[in-house]
Amino acid sequence: MSDSDPNAHPAARLVLDYLRVLLWPLLIVWAFLAFKGDMLEILKTREVEVAGAFKIGKHIEDLNRKTQAELEDLRRLVAELQAAPQDAERVREVSDAVAASLEALERDFGREVAQLRLETAAPGALASPEQTAPAADPREQARELERLGFEQLLARDLLGARKSFAGAARAWPEYHNVAEIERLLRGDRQGLSEGSDAAWLDLYRTILTRYSWGMPATAREEMQQAVRSPP
Repeated sequence: MSDSDPNAHPAARLVLDYLRVLLWPLLIVWAFLAFKGDMLEILKTREVEVAGAFKIGKHIEDLNRKTQAELEDLRRLVAELQAAPQDAERVREVSDAVAASLEALERDFGREVAQLRLETAAPGALASPEQTAPAADPREQARELERLGFEQLLARDLLGARKSFAGAARAWPEYHNVAEIERLLRGDRQGLSEGSDAAWLDLYRTILTRYSWGMPATAREEMQQAVRSPP
């Protein structure tokens, strides 16, 4: 029996079996039971019939895109477990990352659905007349500042990123994870200020694990690459 055989390591096999057999069905059932009414109501009010088929509204497509990105990260973590079941320390680290990612997914998915429900129930309730003009749209402001903030993080511009995420959080506190990242960057980040590779990579891992909901695809890929191939 080879060292890479999961059967030779009962603890690792238990983790893998749990993830493979229980994780995905439980996640699907949880999402359906918890948000069935919300999702059906949103679909009922947003979908348009075209040539006998249904085209899902933009917000639902956006929610699906964000969820799929998070699930892809979870699948990557599971693949890491399967690739090195004999490494007990790595199994523990990845298992912790999976648990943190699931907790974040539950939080962010629920918050996103709550926002969609509010917008569906009262389409004009989230913006004043002054905010309806594109230049004053707080969600668009938050989106642009979030994008800039991730670019600055990848460039290791800590002060610039703090300013951008703080601005995004002021414009729209519930937008993705801008408020959480702003609080994260306000913490004790001396290592980041000193340009420590380890400190920056630790920050990237934390964001990818806990605060990646709605993260721009390019920024996600660049951050994942930085973590996979440290300098």
